[in-house]
Amino acid sequence: MDVLVFSGAFLVEQYDLIPLIRKKAEEGVVFRILVGDETSETVKQRAIDEGTPGGLEGRIQLMRRYLADIVGLPGVEVRTHSTILYNSIYRFDDELLANGHAHGALAGQSPVLHLRRTPDGQMWGHYMNSFELVWKNANPETDA
Repeated sequence: MDVLVFSGAFLVEQYDLIPLIRKKAEEGVVFRILVGDETSETVKQRAIDEGTPGGLEGRIQLMRRYLADIVGLPGVEVRTHSTILYNSIYRFDDELLANGHAHGALAGQSPVLHLRRTPDGQMWGHYMNSFELVWKNANPETDA
């Protein structure tokens, strides 16, 4: 599973993801989770653009607290990024969700594109290349 978000706290709050990650990691599933660096200027500007100054930073801190319970488990890696995030990306096996970020709107108010990996598909690779670029430049968490 690959996740690229600023916060993504809804994954834990609505879907109780932490116990599932723990269980699946024990079964050998690899998890790569990218969350925003709440101290970065890009996060602060995004919060202002969304009309929630300080709100996004708090949600990221909360998500990092949730993730602290699984950081360091075999197969689980969490990193922080400060990139300008145009899309949140959620990849589960051969399914990928790309949540485009419309300026001035909350991520949950913006449309989601659902892609399936196909042998000749290009869009899947396009989004995964984006994920890999952010992953490569992100900072590993040692104790979220």
